[in-house]
Amino acid sequence: MKRVVILASGSGTLAQAIFDARITTLAEVDIVAVISDNKDAPVIDRAEAAQIESYVIPMMADRTQWDRELETLLSALKFAMPCEQEPRRAEQQFIGLIQVWIPVK
Repeated sequence: MKRVVILASGSGTLAQAIFDARITTLAEVDIVAVISDNKDAPVIDRAEAAQIESYVIPMMADRTQWDRELETLLSALKFAMPCEQEPRRAEQQFIGLIQVWIPVK
């Protein structure tokens, strides 16, 4: 089973598609958590409705510090970043994976 963390800061429509796809297309995916930089993002409500843990790490003036906070949370969740030394690149790789996993209709 693949463990997935979703990084989102908006309405959560893509996240909702991933939640819904767990029943069919993504049956072998365990969504570990949703992490947002926006405490008011609707994606947080969507995650809670889907019984998925959600966390908020507010964006900081120093992006490097935010990346460290993200790494700390991912470590606590026992989730390894695909690219430990370049979190932003890892985030981009993760987004690419989601685009592959969710077929566009």
